[in-house]
Amino acid sequence: MTKRLAFLNKAYSAYYHRGMPAADDELTRVGPGTPCGEYLRRFWQPVVVSSELGDVPKRLKILGEDLVVFRDGSGGDRSDRAALPASRHLA
Repeated sequence: MTKRLAFLNKAYSAYYHRGMPAADDELTRVGPGTPCGEYLRRFWQPVVVSSELGDVPKRLKILGEDLVVFRDGSGGDRSDRAALPASRHLA
């Protein structure tokens, strides 16, 4: 019979001794143009509760994009890309 390592003597104890895998950029990056980001953009993303919206638009960042969420004149909730100052467009 083979001898077991000391940390394997208790049930599920190997879980605490496992190594941390390297980050997988294909799964962890969600910015525009990334595989995971493009996949997540195919679905609705709840980003703000309707009761949090008032007369003033709310800025937020989701999936690496700056957005503005606001209530339109008919009482519906809307979102749009945030307008960037001209200085941010110049690189």
